[in-house]
Amino acid sequence: GGGRGELVAVDLPGARIGRLRENLEKLRKRKNIKYTIIEKDVKDLSLGYFESLNLPDVYDVVVLDAPCSNTGVLRRRVDAKWRLEEKDITRMADIQFELLVKSALFVKPGGRLVYSTCSIEREENMGVVEKFINQHGEEFELKKSIVSYPWMERHDGGGGFLLIRKVNLG
Repeated sequence: GGGRGELVAVDLPGARIGRLRENLEKLRKRKNIKYTIIEKDVKDLSLGYFESLNLPDVYDVVVLDAPCSNTGVLRRRVDAKWRLEEKDITRMADIQFELLVKSALFVKPGGRLVYSTCSIEREENMGVVEKFINQHGEEFELKKSIVSYPWMERHDGGGGFLLIRKVNLG
């Protein structure tokens, strides 16, 4: 509806927080959205943490823009391609899975969990989501998935996955 949104952004402390704050400030002015920035590792969050800050503990939508190998944006980050090794992608996928499991805690029943990467590697996209569904399929279902490839789309590549937390009817 036309209600006011409340946005809580969690990111590691560091250089990106300034840009995040600028972007959220623009959004606040345009859309009248209230926001809070939490400088913390998502892996360190637990249920009850947001409540301790007088914020809701669970949300209608949780978006995990996961750290990744950046293989979908290599045309802009040519340096990245020379640094990548297979074990790096496996390590990234493990971190992404851990972040997805943690992010899922904060989704309301019937709410949406969006997982996105700027990677075109199956291991970092569907691989992570399939592992998540295998372990949490009684709670979440995959509603939509898309992976775009730079050579086909003529823009950056990446993966996007929409998961819905099931409403427990019994």
